[in-house]
Amino acid sequence: MQTPTTLREVIDLWPNRQALVDDLAHLGHARVTLAAVYKWPENGIPAPYHFDVLRAAAARGFALTAEDIVRLHAAPGATTVDLGPQETAA
Repeated sequence: MQTPTTLREVIDLWPNRQALVDDLAHLGHARVTLAAVYKWPENGIPAPYHFDVLRAAAARGFALTAEDIVRLHAAPGATTVDLGPQETAA
């Protein structure tokens, strides 16, 4: 899998939005709604869900990292990011 470049690509890792809702409910987020998840590509994934989105992704074998989540939320409009060349720590 390529690194997601949008929040929509993150959410589209799941077969459908309901599957993501179900995975989060299984991890203790019973209050997350399908309507809310449909808004996440435009509004961002609320911070209280970041860790469990990562856990749910790992359980399904998706190569999603915390860095991916942070990078996508740091972007203006939280939709796409082009960070250009990255420096590595010496």
